[in-house]
Amino acid sequence: MSTTKKVYIYQPNAPVQILNNPGEVSGEPLLAGFVLQMKGIWG
Repeated sequence: MSTTKKVYIYQPNAPVQILNNPGEVSGEPLLAGFVLQMKGIWG
């Protein structure tokens, strides 16, 4: 069984952004310099 991992990014006045199995998620432009490594979340 395969597992699909998705990240949904919600920003004001913008369509929802959907990332499929990302290795990292950037907080740009609202959180300049912030990067969330998904390996720590998904193991």
